[in-house]
Amino acid sequence: MSVQITDYRNMSLTIHLYIKNTILYDWVGTEANSLLTLDPTTNLYMPDYSDFDDELNEMGYPVPNDRGRGWVYFDYPDLTNEQTTQVTVRDSGSNVLIQNTDYVVNYAHGGIQYLAGNVPYEVDYQYNYIAVVEEWRQTNRSSLPVVVVDTGTLNKEGFQLGAGDLNINRGNVHIFASTKAERDDLLSIIHNAFHNRQLQPQDFSSGTPLDFDGTFNTGYNITTLSGALGACATHFDNVVARPLQFNMVNDVNEFRGRVQFEMRTYMN
Repeated sequence: MSVQITDYRNMSLTIHLYIKNTILYDWVGTEANSLLTLDPTTNLYMPDYSDFDDELNEMGYPVPNDRGRGWVYFDYPDLTNEQTTQVTVRDSGSNVLIQNTDYVVNYAHGGIQYLAGNVPYEVDYQYNYIAVVEEWRQTNRSSLPVVVVDTGTLNKEGFQLGAGDLNINRGNVHIFASTKAERDDLLSIIHNAFHNRQLQPQDFSSGTPLDFDGTFNTGYNITTLSGALGACATHFDNVVARPLQFNMVNDVNEFRGRVQFEMRTYMN
C-alpha cells in the first residue's frame, strides 16, 4: 500500500535509517544456540530475554528486542533485500537447518513465526547493539546505549533563481551511552558520518524496511525524492559534536553526548 508522506517525515526516516543501517551497521551483538519457546502473547517462538534484564545483566549487555533495537534485517551493504545470513533457525531433533520458507522472522519483537515443516527449536541471530529511536521515553525506555534522532526545526527558503524550496532542518542526535569510551566512539563516528557529507533523501510511500508488525516489508524499495532540479540531495552543514555534563548524574545521563547538524535539501 502506498501512502502520502510529507517531505519532513521522509527526511526524518532517511536520517534514522542512515544512522541505524549504515553508520552503525557493524555495532551488532551475536547470540548463538538460543533455545526458542512459544510465546502465547505474540504467537512467536522467542529466545529467553530475561538474562538481558538490567537487574540480572552484570555485563551490561543491551536487551535485543528493545524498542529501536531488534534483530538485524539487512546483509550490509545490501540495504534493499531481506537478510539471508543474520538469522539461522534449527529444529529440535537432528539440529537440521530449517528453510526460511517455513518461517517468518519478526525482527522488531525478536522471534520466529512458524509457518510449516519442522518446529523452530534453536536460533542464531545478530541484533542491533544500539537502540535508535525518534523520541526519549521516561518510562519503558530502551536499555543503554540509545541514540535519539531529532530532526528538529524546519524552515524553508526560496531558490535565488527558478522554482522550488530550500528545506533547512536543524536537528540533533542525542547519545545515551553506558560508558565514556562508548559515548566518545559514538560521538566521533556519527560526527564523521555527517561532516561534509551528502545524502539522497528517500521516498517512503511504499513503506519502511519493516512492516507495522515487525516483519520485513516485501514491497520495500529504495526510491529517492525528486526536486526542482531533479533528484534531491541533502547537504550536512555546521556539524558539531560535544559531550554533555549534568549536575544530577544517574545511569541515563552519566555518559551523554550530542551531535548538532543542519540539513539543506532542495525540493519542489
